[in-house]
Amino acid sequence: MTKNMQKHFSKIQCRQKGISTLVGIIIIIAVAIIAFGGVFAYEYFAKSQTPTINVQPTPNFQKQQNQNSGTAGWKTYTNTQYGFEIKYSNPAKLSPILQGIQIDINGIAGSIFVSKLKKINDGWDNSSLSNRTINCIVDKNDESIKGFYNYKDLKNINNINFYHYINYPDFIGKFCGMSSGCWYNDVYRIVNGDVCYEITYTRSHREISKPEQIPDLINQIVSTFKFTK
Repeated sequence: MTKNMQKHFSKIQCRQKGISTLVGIIIIIAVAIIAFGGVFAYEYFAKSQTPTINVQPTPNFQKQQNQNSGTAGWKTYTNTQYGFEIKYSNPAKLSPILQGIQIDINGIAGSIFVSKLKKINDGWDNSSLSNRTINCIVDKNDESIKGFYNYKDLKNINNINFYHYINYPDFIGKFCGMSSGCWYNDVYRIVNGDVCYEITYTRSHREISKPEQIPDLINQIVSTFKFTK
């Protein structure tokens, strides 16, 4: 009888060990599932809380990219003597002028003049602003342009602020001829290294229906101007 009891207890102990092992395995699996689920939940929550950053180009950068794409394939005029360059579309006619260049674009009314002004005493000669020597840059309060041009605003050309002057509508009558019509002028000026530079877009009202408006292509050409030294 004692032997039978020992066998019985042995079987019970084996069963208990088997149950304990099974329970241990189940516990290990449950812990692993909980741990994995916790890691997954943390990563998901962390990602959902992380703000999405959309990098947008700045307006100036976007504008410059648009200009670059619009001027792809254009030719470049470079003046090594006076230290500037400007791009122009084809077809176009280039004509040398005193200390600069005249650009005429086929199909576009008017001409673009880019030049370095000659300094005489304390003023500047060959000025399109008037037939007098005047300061290179003047503002709306300067008396030297009264009766010829009005100061309009500052125009950003390749990240440089040029002074912008116009002769219309106030003084357009002084720029009219019997055969050529009335010439509308937009003049942009800047001093660089004690040198006065001038960009002028001029057109006759007989060439264009709305001479007070500058064609987009002209604005594109002007926007490519830059100094090379």
